[in-house]
Amino acid sequence: MKNFEFTLVLAGKRQPSDDLEDAIFEAGCDDATLSFRNAIAYLDFDREANSLKEAVISAIQQLENSKMSLTVEPVEPNLIHTSTYRTKMEQVEPASMNKPTYSALLLVDGYNIIGSWTSLKLTRDRDGLETARQELVERLLNYTTHQGYKTQIVFDSQHQNTASTEELYGPFLSVYFTAWTQTADTYIEKFCAAFSRKQNRASPRLIVATSDRDQQLTVVGYGAECMSAQLLAQNVEQSIQDLKRQQRSHSTQSSRFLFPPLDSKAQEKLAQWWQGG
Repeated sequence: MKNFEFTLVLAGKRQPSDDLEDAIFEAGCDDATLSFRNAIAYLDFDREANSLKEAVISAIQQLENSKMSLTVEPVEPNLIHTSTYRTKMEQVEPASMNKPTYSALLLVDGYNIIGSWTSLKLTRDRDGLETARQELVERLLNYTTHQGYKTQIVFDSQHQNTASTEELYGPFLSVYFTAWTQTADTYIEKFCAAFSRKQNRASPRLIVATSDRDQQLTVVGYGAECMSAQLLAQNVEQSIQDLKRQQRSHSTQSSRFLFPPLDSKAQEKLAQWWQGG
């Protein structure tokens, strides 16, 4: 069996709700991430199956049989998602593309880290949360690429009447803002629960970075690893120093960026991803 990534669009769903998330999860689609963009509900799947056709059809069947009888709409011309046209899925073949491989998945409890790192707390108090969030992204971008991780920084948005959103910073890092009423803790817990049930995972390791003791105990119960805010800070700093030493050995050219640019290994990975090879 292989892992296939694809996206389904839910018909008639324009805003998040606990009932909707529960229906999707209970239907067996715990390998999907729900997000809303422009009042459209997207389900991004990472599903194990023998073929892309099998993966998509099984997801459709689970959604249609859910307690909310969910239906889906086409996302791409070559992927027919309604039951009426399932026979056309016989023509669907997995796309030939090279995807980056990861040594681990890293979930970062964003506000917990900001509240734990002295430098980020100073930035937050002086310049606001948005600046502190961006600084955290900058600090983790080189680190996650250098380590070969796929990292997602999770921020709470449960007090704002907004849909969940995800911002991509290349193939190795993304920022996820939870939906209204959902906390980072509940999102991370559901992610860990889904990961624990997967077979033949794309990455054998899941690491959660947080200093929340209750959250640490929860994710360990699902088989994930924990990394404290302090340890993450130490690892990021060590990575920066390693990169600086590598750069000094190759060039004396100074950088105008706050954090050092990607090393040659990271640049090669990114180049391969952007060029599809």
